[in-house]
Amino acid sequence: MALIEVVLTYRPTGMGESAPVALARTSDPDVILAVRDRVLAEAKAAAEMWRTIDPGLFIMHAAECERLARVLDVLAPIYSGLSLVGQERGADGDEEVTP
Repeated sequence: MALIEVVLTYRPTGMGESAPVALARTSDPDVILAVRDRVLAEAKAAAEMWRTIDPGLFIMHAAECERLARVLDVLAPIYSGLSLVGQERGADGDEEVTP
């Protein structure tokens, strides 16, 4: 079975290109959920930023957010409850579409 883990990296800046250096890694489900939630929130925010500026870019970013959510759901099916752009989970766990 594949292992899902979160890796904290340091990417030095300055002269020349430097590869990222792994500082820590964890497969703790709570950390994975927190990172997943934050990544999806940032993807949703990026899409929402474009909603009124450029509808075409909004659609592109929204599709990327949905793709990311599906990929994360496939890679870590035990971590259910992914929320796509325009969808939120209600208290009962059902999806509620937001305008």
